[in-house]
Amino acid sequence: MLPQPAISSAPRSPCAPTTPRLSLVLATYNRAASLERLLRQFAVQTLPSDDFEVIVVDDGSQPPAREEVGGLELPYRFRLIEQPNAGAAAARDRGVREAVGEILVITDDDMQVPPEYLTSHLALHEPGSRRAVLGDMRVSKAHDLPIFEKFHRSQDDGKAARRKARGTGLCTGNVSMRRADYLSVGGFDTTFRWFEDVDLGIRLEQAGVEMISSMEAYTIHESDHRDFAAWRSRVFVYGRMFQRMARKYPDLAEADPWGIFFANAASKRPFIAVAVCFPTVGRWLSELVERVIRALDRRGREGLAIQGTSLLFDLEVFRGVRHEAGSLRGALRSCADFIEKTQGTGQEAKGVGPLALAFGSALRRLVGREAAPQRNRVGT
Repeated sequence: MLPQPAISSAPRSPCAPTTPRLSLVLATYNRAASLERLLRQFAVQTLPSDDFEVIVVDDGSQPPAREEVGGLELPYRFRLIEQPNAGAAAARDRGVREAVGEILVITDDDMQVPPEYLTSHLALHEPGSRRAVLGDMRVSKAHDLPIFEKFHRSQDDGKAARRKARGTGLCTGNVSMRRADYLSVGGFDTTFRWFEDVDLGIRLEQAGVEMISSMEAYTIHESDHRDFAAWRSRVFVYGRMFQRMARKYPDLAEADPWGIFFANAASKRPFIAVAVCFPTVGRWLSELVERVIRALDRRGREGLAIQGTSLLFDLEVFRGVRHEAGSLRGALRSCADFIEKTQGTGQEAKGVGPLALAFGSALRRLVGREAAPQRNRVGT
């Protein structure tokens, strides 16, 4: 955890420009304490306070965030906008459209940032460049995290530095871009409860915006999620939105949840298949796996508990995929479509080999669908 700074409320210079160079936008919902912590960290940035503004959109918090942070004396331009609960995508979009800075930075209300955070982002937006900077998101090293957060930490640690920056990797936890580029592609698709950031990243990349990663412009995620049932519910919705993303980008293999299925270990695939084919059994299976995870965690078997959580994550994702597909036939068709879109398009997909191709042909016959004409290579 970063040290908590005291706020200096020194007046702005009378010679300061009237328009800040950078706008920081974040949505908040029922996180007044972590929001205040973050606002204090913005108060001690190495970027001069006259060079940036912070716009917070309170998406229907109860009690309102202004009761906690409305009276703070901050050295930078700060606006708190309130709206009825409409979802994070709508809240962030509202903030972006209220912003005035040329460079836009978006982060979440449960993050912490170092003093160099805004300077590091701004330095990567050279004059004339069109970039989206995907900043590193480090996971809290707290020892009291619930097992599902430890699972996410095990997935993220050390991987950001090796990952090629792509639009599908854009995350609202830590990203910057030109505000003009955001607006030119239409901003967030507010019909997504999750994946609005991935959707934005795909459209930015397709519009010619360069994707780059930065380890220096990092945040630290201090998650406050503790409830296992709520986590499972979020992952289920994640699967639904992933399937919706596949429909929106039918030629893009990266935007398809079936990539997770084929990239998984062969030992996990039968369990996932059960969740897709038999939703009721899949729900019972998820509940059983959760009980096993809890028992392992209580006994200090953290490694095994994390492996179990990995399986539970995939079960819930594909329960969501099946729900969004609407039927078993629809789910099988979407699987066949994924296999098909990896062929002749230059899109590599882990685990899609000769056996998967034969499986895809069998699925097409089963659902009564002929193979589609060969697609052109996808440019993103």
